[in-house]
Amino acid sequence: MIIYNRQDCVGGSAALRSAQRKVRGSGLAADRQGHTLIDEKLAARAGIFSAVMFTIILVGQSMMHPEYSQVSELIGALGSYSNGWIQVVSTAVTGAAMFVFALGLCMTPLKGFGSRAGPVLLAVAAVGVILSGLFPSQRISSDYAITPGHAAGAMIAFLVQPAGLILCSLAFFRSAVFRKAALKVLSAGLVTAALSITLILYAVPEDGSLHAYQGLIQRLIVLLWLMAVICISGRLLDVSRRSAVPA
Repeated sequence: MIIYNRQDCVGGSAALRSAQRKVRGSGLAADRQGHTLIDEKLAARAGIFSAVMFTIILVGQSMMHPEYSQVSELIGALGSYSNGWIQVVSTAVTGAAMFVFALGLCMTPLKGFGSRAGPVLLAVAAVGVILSGLFPSQRISSDYAITPGHAAGAMIAFLVQPAGLILCSLAFFRSAVFRKAALKVLSAGLVTAALSITLILYAVPEDGSLHAYQGLIQRLIVLLWLMAVICISGRLLDVSRRSAVPA
C-alpha cells in the first residue's frame, strides 16, 4: 500500500502552481517583447536621424541664402525663402522621427515619476514640430509673416519639450542604464526652459529687448534639444545591445 503524505501533496501542488505561473509570466513577457511596435534600436535610430538630418539641412539651406541672418531670423523664416519647401519637409520629417523616438522611449522599462509623462510630453513636442513644418511662414515683400499654425506648433514644441526632458531625467536617475544621461538631459531641460521663455517673451515680439537675437536664441534651444535626443539615443542603443545578449 502506498501512503501519501498530505503535506507533501499540498507542497507539491503549490510548487506546480508556482511553476505554471512562472511559465505563463515568461510567455506573456516574451509575447509583449515580440509584439513591440517600436523597439529601443528603432527609437534610437529615429532620434539620431532627426538630429543629424535637421542640422545638415538647416546649415545647407542657410548657406544657400546669404541674405538670411542666423542671428536675427528664426529658423522657420527659411520656409518663406525660395526653395522653402526643403525646410517644410525637413521640419515635418524631423518631427515625425522625434515622435517615433518618443514612443520608443515610452516603451522602455523606466520606472518612477516621469517615466511615462516625460516621453509622452516629448511626443507632444514632436507633434508641435510637425505642425510648425506643415504651416510654414509666408513671404510678404522683403519680410516674412509667421502663420497661426506655425506659431501654434512652435509654441507647443518649445514650451512642452523642456518639461519632457526634465521629467525624463528624473526617471533616468533611477535607471542603471540611463543614469549616465540623467544629468545632461536635466541640464538641457532646465536651460531650454529658460531660453524658451526668454524667446517667447523678449525675443519674438518686435518691440522685445532681444528681438535682434531671436534667431540665435532659438538655435541654442534647438542645439541643446538635439544634443539631449542624441544622448538619450545612445542609452537606448545600450539597452538594445544588452537585451540582444543571451542570458
